[in-house]
Amino acid sequence: MDFDHESSKKGSRATESTLDDLSKMLDSPAQKVSNKYVCTPPETFTRKPDTIPFHVPHKKLLEKIEYQKPIPEPLTGFDERQQAILRRRRRREKISQEKDEGETAAKLKKGGVRFIGEEAESESNTESISTGASDIVLPHHKVKGVVKQKDLINQMRNTVDGSFVYMVYAVPRSSEMFTPYALKLVEYENVEKTNFLTMSSHGVTQFICGEMSFTNLNKWEEEYDTYCRLMRIKSFFYFRMWKAYYVWRKGIIFRKYTSARTALEGNLFYTNAHLREALLNIQNMCFTMIETKFCDLSIVDNFYLFYFIEAQ
Repeated sequence: MDFDHESSKKGSRATESTLDDLSKMLDSPAQKVSNKYVCTPPETFTRKPDTIPFHVPHKKLLEKIEYQKPIPEPLTGFDERQQAILRRRRRREKISQEKDEGETAAKLKKGGVRFIGEEAESESNTESISTGASDIVLPHHKVKGVVKQKDLINQMRNTVDGSFVYMVYAVPRSSEMFTPYALKLVEYENVEKTNFLTMSSHGVTQFICGEMSFTNLNKWEEEYDTYCRLMRIKSFFYFRMWKAYYVWRKGIIFRKYTSARTALEGNLFYTNAHLREALLNIQNMCFTMIETKFCDLSIVDNFYLFYFIEAQ
């Protein structure tokens, strides 16, 4: 009995210390902005018999995804060797990329060029968790309310109470500023039920028309880093704007072509069936008359005039 009593005391003290640490973390200036978006699982609640709570399918989905039956390797150690080769290759690419970026940044700073990231940080007034200086400037940097993925991932990774946040897309897919990571934090009342995402310490779950897809948090961060590396390439960064301009240009050209074709069909007599047939007949007769000779010059002699007239 004494042992149980002491263990219960220690458990209560640990719980109180955990709650104190969590309250201090949430009361810090960097986290005050996002407090209203963080949802914690309720400890006690009443619900109707036919209501399924949100965390039940989420928990079942996590159990289904996290447990994977191991597949035996056909060659022992082959997969590990391939993964080691890929890791070394990625490490070399990352080092070379950081070196090139450092040299480029040094050259630009010598010329007194202002980076677009510095302009965005000074001019943007977005409702994000923090500045996120490590993030690359993506096409959605002008949209208000877009959350910085790096800061949100780091914040949710440190949570231990099972809390999560709701996210929706800040702009529609037809916008030139749309990106897969143009997400903003919302409360449950403002969630678009057909397409929304949740992020917790386990990962990101996307709900599209009732279907769920789960992505581990480390995998989500890796995909985000890969996307940022792609967006450093000019073709990918301006693709949506170029595509809109290209479609607009092709539409203008086709409209002019259609207008010219309509004008020709209405005014050009070649397109009139009756006039076209008459014109072709006249042209045929003209070619026939070109080949016809009015004078017989096969015999060239010193004819007198009346002999020549008689020969004709």
